[in-house]
Amino acid sequence: LRVEGHTDSRPMRTNPRFDNNWELSAARALSVLEFLVANGLPEDRLSAVGLADTELRDPGTGTSSHRRNRRIEIHLTYGSLPPS
Repeated sequence: LRVEGHTDSRPMRTNPRFDNNWELSAARALSVLEFLVANGLPEDRLSAVGLADTELRDPGTGTSSHRRNRRIEIHLTYGSLPPS
């Protein structure tokens, strides 16, 4: 599974935890990944990536557009199986 964190296109304002949207999106993805591992999914089958505002779902500038862009996506990826 590939866990992707996304943000809206607005620059970060003063935020004590995150300096920018890249850090925020990565933290979102990592939070979900940690939840999945805590609930039994194997770490070696998961990846987390922060994409900030590089893949906007809605290019608008209104509140609802920003809300749609702040999200997590989980993608099922296929690759070779790890050795048994």
